[in-house]
Amino acid sequence: MTPQVPQDPSDRVNLWGTVTGPDDAGAGSYELVESHMLGIVHDILSARGAPADELAAMNARTDSAVAFLRSLVADGLLPTPQRYLCGVIERFHPVLRRGCDPLRVELLACEFLGTLGVPSPGLQEADGALSQALIELVAQIEACGTRETLAALRALAVVAAPSARTAASAAANRLAASGLQDPTWVESIGTPKVATSCGYLDPAGGQETVVTTFAYPGRKPHGLAVLIDHNLGGGLKDCRASGTPDQTRRDYRKVADRHGLEFFEYPPSHARSVLERALACPPCPIDPDQIRDVRDYLPLLRQRVELLPSGNATPVRIPPSKLSAAVQPAATRKTGPSGTG
Repeated sequence: MTPQVPQDPSDRVNLWGTVTGPDDAGAGSYELVESHMLGIVHDILSARGAPADELAAMNARTDSAVAFLRSLVADGLLPTPQRYLCGVIERFHPVLRRGCDPLRVELLACEFLGTLGVPSPGLQEADGALSQALIELVAQIEACGTRETLAALRALAVVAAPSARTAASAAANRLAASGLQDPTWVESIGTPKVATSCGYLDPAGGQETVVTTFAYPGRKPHGLAVLIDHNLGGGLKDCRASGTPDQTRRDYRKVADRHGLEFFEYPPSHARSVLERALACPPCPIDPDQIRDVRDYLPLLRQRVELLPSGNATPVRIPPSKLSAAVQPAATRKTGPSGTG
């Protein structure tokens, strides 16, 4: 059965939103964009009580679901994928402001990739079909031709999969050569200075955490807190960005003291070794917030790991704090990736 969308003026407004841009200026297929559009159509149909089998087809992105989506486009109830994509790119407008923090731009680009359902670079990078889809996505973004487009491409040239970074950089250079003005952060994005790293280890070897810290010149430091679960294959169970890495370190130190875990100061090269091993394994988030965190922050983590030096420096164990007895139990706190769960 083909899902039915009631056709009245209010439906058209709700489905179209505030998209702008050319209708068919992009290149190649629109697999990633259409997949995201199907998610929106799924939510609309679900709110209107569509049968479960129709909703399942939307979730599975079946051929019949894609055909239905394209019929909505043909009937004018949805914008073309190219025009829809240009509307999504408008989210980069706030980062055009002078003095915008490069970290904010990177996080926005990661969120953009997650919104479109783009897998993080890594194990999936060997998938030729995915690489081609990413390169086509870059060409479709370039076709929007706005300053927001240029900002998005500059950011994707930093956090996207390697197969797409080169394409994004080349596309951005073409737009800049055409006369579009680059954002003020373009020279610094992707190049923060490496600072401290730390973490704690479950004595049984089941889980460990790593917090790596970075700083852009003139900006407050930021950190990435990672939970690795060896009981689930050694991949990332959670990954979050922190705007207060010093506080995150103190909180993790307290958690380690409270639960008798070994807390370490990690030389950046050791942190890189630990994270590279974890990134070589499939991610293993379980809870919905962990799934969302890994989706949104994993691209940035991979980029930051590339900045850490290589080497075999030895971590330094930090003795338990004398204040450990007064620490609030970790189960009642939420300071980053779940340290013991």
